[in-house]
Amino acid sequence: SMDLKLVGAAVAAHDKAIDNAIDTPGLVASKADYAAVNDALARMIGSADPAKFKALLTAFPGNADLQMGLFATSITPEAKAAFETFRE
Repeated sequence: SMDLKLVGAAVAAHDKAIDNAIDTPGLVASKADYAAVNDALARMIGSADPAKFKALLTAFPGNADLQMGLFATSITPEAKAAFETFRE
């Protein structure tokens, strides 16, 4: 139930971050690429049916805490909004 254009944008952001990190020690993404990936993920997740997404998060023990912790540390307003939406 996610917007396919937003899914594609998230995949593209990941691809770009990986391509840019290939030549860095430890395969570490830049802050800009990390932010772009989180932004794209937040937009993609924001387009999902909240009940279905929450069911996915809670289907595996410990997964919800891990995922919400990752979104909570994001620096983009969209990711923080997504975190608050799915935290409820």
